[in-house]
Amino acid sequence: MLNGLVYVGSGFLLGHFGARLGITRGSRAADSRYGLPQKIIYLSVVFGVLPAIILTGLTMSPAVTAAFPTLVAVFGGRQSARTLHFFLAVTMVLFLVVHLIQVTRAGFGSQVRAMTLGAKR
Repeated sequence: MLNGLVYVGSGFLLGHFGARLGITRGSRAADSRYGLPQKIIYLSVVFGVLPAIILTGLTMSPAVTAAFPTLVAVFGGRQSARTLHFFLAVTMVLFLVVHLIQVTRAGFGSQVRAMTLGAKR
C-alpha cells in the first residue's frame, strides 16, 4: 500500500498523470504515448481497482471493521467484500498477464532493459 501511495503521490507531483495519462480531446492522436483505451484502463486500475482491492481486503478483517464499521456497510457485508475482492484480484492478474504477453511479443530483453534502465537498443 505504501508503494502505491508513493506512486500516486509522485505521479501527481511530477505531472505524470496529467502529461501521460490525461484524457483530453487530443487523446486519440497517433503521436500520443498512450492511446485513449490505455489511458482509461490505467487510470481505472490506479484509481479504481487498486483502492477497491485495498478497501475490500480491509473489510474482511474483523479488527479493522471493529474500528471502522462503515466499511462493512459500504460493501454490503463481509461476504460481499470477499466476493468483490476475489473478482478484483482476478482482474489484476489478467491485467498482469496481458502486460507480460505484450512485453514478450515486443521483445522481452529490450523491453525489460527499457523499463529498468530507460534505454532501448
